[in-house]
Amino acid sequence: MSNKTAETLSKEERTLTLLDAIIRNRKAAYSDMLDSLITVIATLVIIFIIPIVLKTYFIGNINVENIMGYVQIPMILILIYISFSRIGFMIWDSIRILSFTIKTLNKGEGSIEYRKYKRAVIFYNLLSRENKLIRRLISIVSLGITLLYIQSTPYLKIVIEKLDMPKPFSTNPILILLPIYVLLVFLIAYIFPVLSAVRNSLNEFYDELESEMIISRFEVSKCPICGSRVPSKSIHCPFCGALIEKKEKSGA
Repeated sequence: MSNKTAETLSKEERTLTLLDAIIRNRKAAYSDMLDSLITVIATLVIIFIIPIVLKTYFIGNINVENIMGYVQIPMILILIYISFSRIGFMIWDSIRILSFTIKTLNKGEGSIEYRKYKRAVIFYNLLSRENKLIRRLISIVSLGITLLYIQSTPYLKIVIEKLDMPKPFSTNPILILLPIYVLLVFLIAYIFPVLSAVRNSLNEFYDELESEMIISRFEVSKCPICGSRVPSKSIHCPFCGALIEKKEKSGA
């Protein structure tokens, strides 16, 4: 089977290549979830260690408080962004894993590498692209939430005062973040149509895969004359009229 080309693959074998694309993406989702969890834990550890290090090695230094004031905002930004984005990633990965598991529950035995079938390669790439678009969307939303939080705290105003920024920025800090908000909105507006197009293409593959798997549950053999799929209870082939012997029906 490993020497077969796309032209010689049967429908069942092509279905297995599509399933292989799903299984590989499911494995990648498990790996991504673990990476996100490790990133959150590592970030929390670093955020808690930095103040301890500063207070330990710069004890008695009057500049420590000033340093902490400047470091505090970036640390909060990083912590909030990493927490929201990685938790969002893990939720998305969980949804993918559950969805892929449901779609492969009734798969047949065996597996054929998706690269052996061109449409399976396209399917795999579409699944990967959907994942990247969703993760990008989660990152943008997480950044927006982070900026909204910083805007609602006194830290931003303190930094603006220390930087001695001119009016109206010093009196209305939202003007500093406004260009970033506009950029985030444009990015989201760009992602949604692309994501919609990708999902429409994926739905075609899902429909094809589902129909093939439904057929495979009820058809256990092929007509010995014309090679068409034959329902399990057929006595004659519905396509060519050939008599189907019992041993053919049982898949012998």
